[in-house]
Amino acid sequence: MQITAAGWARNHGAVTVVEVDLTSVEATEGPFTYGPSSPVLGLGKGWSKNIRQVVLNCFASMKFTGDYGLKVTIEKEEIARLYRLTHQAEIADAQRRIEALQSVIELFAEPTPESPAAVSARA
Repeated sequence: MQITAAGWARNHGAVTVVEVDLTSVEATEGPFTYGPSSPVLGLGKGWSKNIRQVVLNCFASMKFTGDYGLKVTIEKEEIARLYRLTHQAEIADAQRRIEALQSVIELFAEPTPESPAAVSARA
C-alpha cells in the first residue's frame, strides 16, 4: 500500500508519505506497539465478534504545510489479505458448505465401471 500526497494549490509533484506491504505486516486484535520499521494492522471487532475494521498503524516523518490531496494505492494481494482478515467467518462457512455439497455429489454420483484388471485381482 502506498500513500502519496501532492500539493492542492501548487502541485510540485507527488511525495510518498507511507509505503507498506500489507501482505507481510503483523495483524493483531489485541494491544500492540508500532514504530518506524514495524507497522501493525489493528483489527477492530464489532459487537458481533466479527472483524469490522482494519487500521494500518505506521510511522511517517512529514513536513507539510498547506493543503494536499492524498492518494492511497492498495495492491490486489493486499486487498485479498484484508478480505481474509475481515471475512474469516464467512469464508469458513463457505468452505463447510462446499465440503457438504461435495459429499452429496459423491453420494449421488454414478458408479464407475471397474476395470478388468481390478476384477481379476479380486478373484
